Amino acid sequence: MLTTTTTTTTSTGCEGETDVLDLFETELVQSNLGGAGPDFGFEGIRFEDAGIHEGQPFDMIVTATGPYEPLKSMDNGYECGQPTAGCTTGHFAQISVTAGTQVDLTIEFQDSATQAPMTLSSFIFSLHDIDRLDASVEEVIYISGFTDAVILDKATEVVSTLESDGRTKLTSGKDGTDCDDPQHPDRLSSVTCSGAVIDHKKRSAAFLFKDTSSIALTFEVTCNNCTANSGRAFLFAGETNLLSCAGKH
Repeated sequence: MLTTTTTTTTSTGCEGETDVLDLFETELVQSNLGGAGPDFGFEGIRFEDAGIHEGQPFDMIVTATGPYEPLKSMDNGYECGQPTAGCTTGHFAQISVTAGTQVDLTIEFQDSATQAPMTLSSFIFSLHDIDRLDASVEEVIYISGFTDAVILDKATEVVSTLESDGRTKLTSGKDGTDCDDPQHPDRLSSVTCSGAVIDHKKRSAAFLFKDTSSIALTFEVTCNNCTANSGRAFLFAGETNLLSCAGKH
């Protein structure tokens, strides 16, 4: 994955993308989504230097616009954990949600120097590891505001439907485990886990956003007679090799 020092606004040639959203080697400076911790103060998650727009670095900020109940707040931030646990960089952002709850989120972009809102011209946003614990605990994602259709693998295991309110709903009927988690959004591949072959691309989705300063989405975890202390972790990133096109590194 590119570092923030080499990320540019040059198009990768993918779906008209011009601003590259890249979480690797960002700095997670705050993690207190919905006031649930583990940090204090500002109730949100801030990733510094998530990319560059017209030569200016920008941050990515995630806030909850309604009630939020994490299964493990220490899991929020990077998919590999918090900096205090030894994770200083991550390829994905991660948010933990308790079964039987949902959280409405806003992802915003701000100038890294001034924290003024920033509108990105054209960028890819992606969701990964869309699966379920089992039939009792399933991941549901709602998202809107993107251009054209949701980008899915031809053999996708993700079910995409359009809600009456205009949002796109993503679900999956496939079980997942820790051993099948993807390691890098630009290196999605097939892995053998517990005797089964899992294709990361089939459990990912991507979206093209244009002239956008914020993204609205909802993460929900169902509970159908689920056990106590159940939940799921949602992974998201920017560019991804789910898109295969000329100029892609």
